[in-house]
Amino acid sequence: MLDFHPRKGKGGGAWMTGFREQSSENGTRIIPVVSLVMNFTRETPERPSLLSHSEMNTFLHEFGHALHGMLTDCSYESLCWHQNGKARFCGTAVADNGELGVGERVARFTGPRIT
Repeated sequence: MLDFHPRKGKGGGAWMTGFREQSSENGTRIIPVVSLVMNFTRETPERPSLLSHSEMNTFLHEFGHALHGMLTDCSYESLCWHQNGKARFCGTAVADNGELGVGERVARFTGPRIT
């Protein structure tokens, strides 16, 4: 699911949300469901909605999180470490440097900003 533009009542910033985590039930893989939420510049009658370098970098960063969330395959949930009732080290629920690493590596494809 994609939500690219700002609207009334929507929070600022950008994030990836997981609606259903990957898991396995009775030998059947449960596929994760994720969404990307952004606040990109809207089009105007004079100008299409083209992503700036910063917006493209943000999109690829969050897309990296989405890939991580969709492609994870946790076969042994019993090996997950739980903290405060939340699974850690399963799917995207990993240590902060592991979670951000995928998004940051994907965002590098935008290269340095050219001014």
